[in-house]
Amino acid sequence: MPTMNQKEAVVKFIKEILGSNFDATRSASEQLTKEQRTQVNTKVYNGIVNGEIAYNKDITDTTTVKRYVSGMVSNHIRKAKELNGGTPYAPATKGRGTRDSELSALNTLLSKYDEGTTEYNDVMTHINQRKVEISSERSAKRTAKTLDVSFLPQDLQDLASES
Repeated sequence: MPTMNQKEAVVKFIKEILGSNFDATRSASEQLTKEQRTQVNTKVYNGIVNGEIAYNKDITDTTTVKRYVSGMVSNHIRKAKELNGGTPYAPATKGRGTRDSELSALNTLLSKYDEGTTEYNDVMTHINQRKVEISSERSAKRTAKTLDVSFLPQDLQDLASES
């Protein structure tokens, strides 16, 4: 029996559990009770353990697999059009988060302008300049690391001294 992919399994089990109450125009997260959500997770977990659902990691650590299943089901409920009411998934933030307060402030300012306007382009120029500065700072930190060659094997100590 061929293995089912994870998304197919989540969609199938949610539709099975909700039955005729499944409404494709609403998010599955709104439709599932806590007990039904637990049933979905259990079915997916059992399918993984029995080799019926694709999973390429070690299944002996049941706690890790259960944690993985819970997150994976949540992701599919949020992202799959079949389960999220047909809306395209859009992450809450663009790109990776930032801890740089200047870049955060610039991004907030950018959101106030329409793309293509002079103001938008001005702010975008500053954002790109700040990203270059941050990248340079990170690069400088990486190259500033010192290497204690005494921790290296003897045959690599000479190699480390050359660089």
